[in-house]
Amino acid sequence: MKRRTFLTSLAITLGGAVLGCLESLSGTARSFFFTAAARADSQNAPDSYTGKVRDETIATLIDVTHVLLQAPIEESHYQEFFRFRAENVPGYHELYVEFGAFLNRRAKLRRLPDFSNCERTVQASILNEISEEALAQSSLSPVQKKYLTRFQKRIILEILRVFSQTDAWLLLGYESWPGSPAGLDRYTKPLPIKAPRAGKTGR
Repeated sequence: MKRRTFLTSLAITLGGAVLGCLESLSGTARSFFFTAAARADSQNAPDSYTGKVRDETIATLIDVTHVLLQAPIEESHYQEFFRFRAENVPGYHELYVEFGAFLNRRAKLRRLPDFSNCERTVQASILNEISEEALAQSSLSPVQKKYLTRFQKRIILEILRVFSQTDAWLLLGYESWPGSPAGLDRYTKPLPIKAPRAGKTGR
C-alpha cells in the first residue's frame, strides 16, 4: 500500500492531529507503524497463562517504547498497560517474557549483557531486525518469521496505539488527552493548548 493511501485511512482512525505527531517519530517507529499497522492481526491471543511479569521485563518494554518513540512520555501508563495485558489477557504474559528473552539474546550476540544495558542506537538496531522489511529480506523460515511477526503486531503496534491516544496529544501542545480526568468545568470547554514539550535525547 502506498504511504499516502495508508495515511488517508490512518487519519480516519487516529485523527489528523495525531498523524502530525506520528510524522515526527523516529525512523524505527515509522517503519513499524506504516507496515505492521496496515495489516494488524485482530485475532485474540491464544489461551495461556496470565499473571504478573517481572520488573525486568517491564523495564525492557519501556526501553523498547523509548526507542520507538524518541519523545517525552509518561512511563507510568505504558507500565500499567503492559501489566494489565499480562495479568488479564491470555497470551500476553508469555509474549512479553519471550520478547524480552529474544531481545536479550540479540544483545548477547553483540557481547552485551542484556537489551536494557545497550545504547539506544544498539537497541534500535536490534529492533530493526524484526521490522517487516528486515524479515522480508531474511533467510528465516516461514515459521520463524511468523514467530517474530507476533512481536510486531502484539507489542510494537500496541505501543504506538497507546502513544497516539495519550502522549501524542501532549506533544501537540494539549494539557491532557481525551478521556483523562479533569475538573467538571473543563468538560464543556475545548482542550487548552500549551507550548509543545521539547524532546529528550537518547542515551
